[in-house]
Amino acid sequence: SGKSSKGDRGETGARGEKGEKGDKGDTPIIPDYMDKNNPSGKGALSINRAADSAVGRMSAVLGSGNTATEQFGISLGYGNQNDGQASLAAGSSNQIKKTSATNSLNAVALGMSLQAQGNAQVVLGKHNMPMEELVGAYPKYPLVFGWGTTQGKKNILLMDNEGNIDFAGSAKANGEPLAPYPCETISGNPAETQIGAEGVPVKSLLISVTPSLEGRTSAALTVNGETAAIPFGRAVYGGTLNAVAGELTITHKMTTLSQISGWRYRSDGYFLAALPGGAYGVSSVGQKTALCSVYARANGGSHIINGSVDRAFTIGSTVLTADSCAIAVRDSAYSNVAAWLSAVGDCAIVYELAQPETVQLTPRDVRTVLGENSFAADGGVTVTLRVDPTLAYNELKAAILAAAE
Repeated sequence: SGKSSKGDRGETGARGEKGEKGDKGDTPIIPDYMDKNNPSGKGALSINRAADSAVGRMSAVLGSGNTATEQFGISLGYGNQNDGQASLAAGSSNQIKKTSATNSLNAVALGMSLQAQGNAQVVLGKHNMPMEELVGAYPKYPLVFGWGTTQGKKNILLMDNEGNIDFAGSAKANGEPLAPYPCETISGNPAETQIGAEGVPVKSLLISVTPSLEGRTSAALTVNGETAAIPFGRAVYGGTLNAVAGELTITHKMTTLSQISGWRYRSDGYFLAALPGGAYGVSSVGQKTALCSVYARANGGSHIINGSVDRAFTIGSTVLTADSCAIAVRDSAYSNVAAWLSAVGDCAIVYELAQPETVQLTPRDVRTVLGENSFAADGGVTVTLRVDPTLAYNELKAAILAAAE
């Protein structure tokens, strides 16, 4: 039997109709960091406020009013300006400056109102602006730490690009100025030393104001041949001035007999009154300074006026009275308080205070020079200063060699 043959292929059917178009989707939500108000470079990120601007490639700003203009820069906080590549500005009102294509790389400014400029510079604290300290494109001080000012440096630790540490201004540790020198105290008028350290601030400079009836309104301080007047702003009749700290301690007061209230006359010949604030106990009265423009002090400072002594005064805690401190005057020419004060009421009395008064004046920056230093003032000075141990060693060595000859 024969094999049957395959039939012909049928025709293709007609194409179906096109389906209906679906509904349009919702508009996508654009987050803050893609907001059109935050123009950003490729891969940059700006978060939170429209005032932020991250325009450097792969840069980022977070906070308010911050900018990052170079690639990989970061600004965090408020009002920071970061123009350095791979740099970080965090805190408030800090700036990383760029003045050429090669500087301000990898810089850091953390704190408030800081300015960093230079490769790998780190500035921490407040108001530190070491921008002028550049050696070419590199910072003279890669590390600046502390609190500074726009005009200078105060309480700042500076590390230079050779690894040296500079304690600028009045930097201290445990209350002591940071300086690699021991302290020495010298007194006199003048007070002198041969082994002062180079350019180190004097720790303390006490000027004595000798008790006097005339008083002083200023002190004339001479340091290494240069004299300057230090005004007190008032008349001082005895005390001390720490010129470095600007602390004036008033230890004595001037008054007149008529300014003292409560005078009474005793039948045994004394004019007597309380003297508030006086520092005169029985045991110490003879050691306390007391001055009078008319009367002599009785019995070398005793709190008692002997019966044979006339025209004399004394101050003490048991001068014929229970007052804590009293003044007694004997003047046989008078027995009436009003007549006596009319005649000698202008008589000045200078006496020591039980509680000294402290007045703040302007501190002075006094620095030593290497080797010989001299300090002088009316009344004498006591100076605590840093000395160079190398100079002391050289002096000792020379003395030993001279003795051995």
